[in-house]
Amino acid sequence: MRFELVAVAAAAMVALLAVLTPQALAGQPVVAPAGGFLAAGIALVVATLGAVAVVLARGRARTAPVPQTVDA
Repeated sequence: MRFELVAVAAAAMVALLAVLTPQALAGQPVVAPAGGFLAAGIALVVATLGAVAVVLARGRARTAPVPQTVDA
């Protein structure tokens, strides 16, 4: 599970760089981006949180204890 979380964080950093580079080249400030850059940033945050939720859910499913049946 740790590897997957690190992979999500690495992908998010690459995507953040992909959003911030054109924003900087366009001369937009980081704290007050134009509409398109703001939408891309919000989409990045939502996608990252979704990916983290999926990784955590899969990790819990893998480590969930198997219920034991008792024969009476």
